[in-house]
Amino acid sequence: MQSNGFVIDLYWDEGRRVWSLCPVRIPRSASGPDVSASSTQIPSKSNISVSKVQLTPRAVNTWPTKLPDLLSNGSSPISDPLDLRQVSESVLSSASPTESVGTITTSAAAGNSPSQLNSSSPARPTAAVSPTNGLLEVGQYACTTSIDLPVIAAVLAEYLSSSQNTLEAAMTYLDLNLHVAATPLDTSPQSLNSSSLPASRELISSLLSVNLSSYLYTPTLLAADRLNLNSSWFTGSNDIQSVYFNTTGNVKGQLMTDNGWPSESLVELRHAYRLLASYGELDPQLNRYNFSGDESVIFPQNAFLNDRMIEYSENESINQGCFFDPSITSISGQNNSWAVSSQILLPDTYSGFDNTTIPSVSSLVSCGVSPLLNQTLLATTADMDAHPYQQVAYSSIWTWAQGEPRNVSSNETNSQNLRCAAMDASQNGRWHVADCSDRKYAACRVRNEPYVWRLSSNKGTYSTGAELCSNGQNFSVPYTALENSHLLSAIQARRSTSDDRDSTIWVNFNSLDTASCWVVGVNTACPYQSNTVDVNNRAVIVPTVAGILVIVITALTVFIKCAANRQNTKSKRRRRAGDGWDYEGVPS
Repeated sequence: MQSNGFVIDLYWDEGRRVWSLCPVRIPRSASGPDVSASSTQIPSKSNISVSKVQLTPRAVNTWPTKLPDLLSNGSSPISDPLDLRQVSESVLSSASPTESVGTITTSAAAGNSPSQLNSSSPARPTAAVSPTNGLLEVGQYACTTSIDLPVIAAVLAEYLSSSQNTLEAAMTYLDLNLHVAATPLDTSPQSLNSSSLPASRELISSLLSVNLSSYLYTPTLLAADRLNLNSSWFTGSNDIQSVYFNTTGNVKGQLMTDNGWPSESLVELRHAYRLLASYGELDPQLNRYNFSGDESVIFPQNAFLNDRMIEYSENESINQGCFFDPSITSISGQNNSWAVSSQILLPDTYSGFDNTTIPSVSSLVSCGVSPLLNQTLLATTADMDAHPYQQVAYSSIWTWAQGEPRNVSSNETNSQNLRCAAMDASQNGRWHVADCSDRKYAACRVRNEPYVWRLSSNKGTYSTGAELCSNGQNFSVPYTALENSHLLSAIQARRSTSDDRDSTIWVNFNSLDTASCWVVGVNTACPYQSNTVDVNNRAVIVPTVAGILVIVITALTVFIKCAANRQNTKSKRRRRAGDGWDYEGVPS
């Protein structure tokens, strides 16, 4: 499944009653009124481009302030105008070199005594406005009051709305680490009492649901789908890989599962769900948090992240923690869909090319472990220089080789045949575009097992791939990086015992129906857009038909007019016969 993941550290600031990004509490006088979840809402976007099919529109609330304006002026969506002016004036005045930096001092708010966190904490935390960037310097941290969980949810909702089409839609994971904000001089707050904990409207699920409820695929929806697969995941055409989960039947003959997940096409394209949220790290100070109030929306702790311990050798290959073992092909022994690791060996300098791979990242992915980047690269953030981060992202691609799938020019003699994918063992199992009429071995999946692969005995063109595979085998394509590693192992085993040193084989992936639209299956139609030829045909046929209709209508009009004129002429001739009077209109 194509996806994006974000790990967010949230800090409960009980004084301001907000989930903040600041590890320490910000005095109320520096932040203005509380930010309400019901106010942080964004406009709906429904633009449809010609090459994209818009997904089912979602109801999105209206937010009167544009996000870029909100984030650039450092204001809160519903902050009181007076407090906004006071904060802005503090920032502006502090930027002047002739004036000193002002310090905002506040006492603890009622019901928010520091003794509830730590009896030895001071009662007067301070927040100084930085003269350079306008951030609040609280203790050792530089924080802002304009960004909190509702704002993050609004930004995410705007992204989901703008990408809500079949070409850009991808699943997004939110892993939320929950902490308690400390006072500036106390970094280890104690457990909160019931009045200091978030109320129902301040729960994580409540704040996310304001803008994201229509995009969230929740535990409640998952449980309902699992109870009756016949009416959920197994309806219509789908590409779900049921081999990855257990199924049982109930007394009504309905299939059920206790560990299955739906396919990407089903969740994103058919139902337009785009977001999964779960808990990550949880501070013990929040042990009395109302987790039951979130359980219908937020998945349990570490539901989508399973940290994997990795050890590297001197040549950056993985000694420990790799799931890939060619001798073990059972799912239970070799599969962990949520395995991640932040133990990545990264270069000290940028190579200068975004599409070059980092060996440790590529090895990690080939082992069935997703890289989790949780550090600043080369002492530069991504907004200042995105190239090192792009290199990490490129290194995590396990399918296409560098420069693939290449843009085939229509001027090439065999451009119509360059529509099929082949795996190349000499490129560490990466794929490239090949001529569909070439003769190669086919990748055959045995008994629908994800990690058991064989190569066909004979070579053939891509269209004969299904015929090349033996009984009990299917012409197929790897769906995961770990499957790809097992198929690569099968190629290497064949080459080691065969005189044929051909390193490329067919995988069941093509763009035969529509250029640049890659699908699984020889006769599969592109689900994203209509065939280009059909579009061009319609573009010609529609104006032609319209022109013919105009000609027919014009001819009928002329014919009727001429017929009427002839009738009037005959009538006048009859009235003039016999030298009689010929009246027109009423006679006087």
